[in-house]
Amino acid sequence: MWFYHIDHASNTATYKALDSDFSMNNSLHPFFGCIGVAPAQGEARSSTVPAEFGGNMDSPEASVGNTVYFPVNVKGGLFYIGDGHAAQGDGGNCRIGLEVH
Repeated sequence: MWFYHIDHASNTATYKALDSDFSMNNSLHPFFGCIGVAPAQGEARSSTVPAEFGGNMDSPEASVGNTVYFPVNVKGGLFYIGDGHAAQGDGGNCRIGLEVH
């Protein structure tokens, strides 16, 4: 686990190694990794695997200024959102993102 100092004024997060003088800045691009609605027919599904209802998509494109569409499978849709990221590359394959809570 690593901790990054977030500077809201410069919109960056700084990583500082504990065992050397190495540090680096990362530009912030906040988004939610999990977005979706309830699956059809009362089905209980994990949000870990994305499907037609959404889920853990880890897509930085699902951020401010963009629109994501989901089917309404149950009355009210039951929208959910979570897994906040300050930044991450495309997808979660590398398992590295700046998670924020």
